[in-house]
Amino acid sequence: MAAGEAAGYLMAALHAGGSRRDATIDQLRKCAEATDVPRRSVKLIAVPQKHAFKDFVNVAIDIFRAAMDKLQSPPSYELCAFNGTYDELVRNVSERVFDGAVGDVTITDDRARIVDFTMPYAPSGVSLLVLADNDSKPPIQWIFLKPLTKELWLTTVAFFFFTGFVVWAIEWPRNPVYYQGSSVAQFSTALAFSHCHMIRSPLSKVVVVIWCFAVLVLVQSYTANLSSMLTAKRLRPSVTGLDQLVSNGDNIGYQEGAFVQSFLRNKGAKADKLRTFKNQTEYAEALRKGSEKGGASAIVDEIPYLSYFLSDKNNKEFEMGERLYKTPGLAFASSLLLHFSTFSVQ
Repeated sequence: MAAGEAAGYLMAALHAGGSRRDATIDQLRKCAEATDVPRRSVKLIAVPQKHAFKDFVNVAIDIFRAAMDKLQSPPSYELCAFNGTYDELVRNVSERVFDGAVGDVTITDDRARIVDFTMPYAPSGVSLLVLADNDSKPPIQWIFLKPLTKELWLTTVAFFFFTGFVVWAIEWPRNPVYYQGSSVAQFSTALAFSHCHMIRSPLSKVVVVIWCFAVLVLVQSYTANLSSMLTAKRLRPSVTGLDQLVSNGDNIGYQEGAFVQSFLRNKGAKADKLRTFKNQTEYAEALRKGSEKGGASAIVDEIPYLSYFLSDKNNKEFEMGERLYKTPGLAFASSLLLHFSTFSVQ
């Protein structure tokens, strides 16, 4: 099965099983309680007990059971819920505490040295989750008012009426044709002093020239500020990669129990800058807060989890960055499972 087809199948299976209330992982008894299993005749298979993304484990269990059903003489087995990190789970398999591990276990070099893995049933890799750039959103209403402050707008309007009043006061005794008559006519004349009425007094012309100069400066300042506001977001530096986050000392989040922690430490991230999150809600809250408010500038996690997170219509404000690291994929661990490794990808 091609990587794209496997990823598509995984997403479809996750959404199909996401509405189940009887989550398979919750029906398993804990591995610590499975001491009565006769290990010679029954294989004890550990399943990671997750706080989030339980659908991934449920789909993995379904794949495991389907693969076992395809065997001519499948061994007897019992699944149990393991409470610990994935590295601890794989280590217990290598030490024969468990006969195998079924779940969303990522194949890494360190893990492959101590246990055997089946062929991956889904592709994987590591990427960044960040707040999306909302330049594509519709312009904010009334943005044309924001280049100037409220006080400056009020001052401009007041100066406009004051200039009209001054011109009217100067022209009223000298220009009766345009600047005398009814109150409404005089008021409209004052507002249109520089557009459609002739002014005769040299002093009025000086006032109008001063007003036009002030308007010219104001228009230039308004245009520059508006252009800056419309382009500032595109010019603002965004998260370009993991190296930038590490060098800036930003907080970086990752999924609890994942191998991503060691990956980030190897990339130079300091331990006090790493934040552990348990579920998708914590992902969203941390990114909205940002590092400045105790959250995280980015979440580093495996691509299947991030894709599943972004498939939620409530998470449209986030986006996934470029892939940081490619892994062989998600698979099952144990020499027992090698017998049906070819079935796990069908």
